[in-house]
Amino acid sequence: MSENSKPDISVIATGIELAVTVVVAVLFFVVVGRWLDISFSTGFIFSAVGAVLGVCTATALVVRRVSILMHQAEEEKKQPVDSE
Repeated sequence: MSENSKPDISVIATGIELAVTVVVAVLFFVVVGRWLDISFSTGFIFSAVGAVLGVCTATALVVRRVSILMHQAEEEKKQPVDSE
């Protein structure tokens, strides 16, 4: 493998971080919803609401993280490169 074709470790780490964010947000709300369904014998109502809340939360967290990364990339482009 040549030097240019190696994946950047920070890109892989960011991808893993975003995936974990989505999984944790959705699972948390689904588990809480399922617990409420069992506690109140409501079928699947709280689980469905939990899944929707989890997806919304995950989306908001991913959009926030991506906007931070884009802002950091723009700042890096603006900084002059010292060629000593």
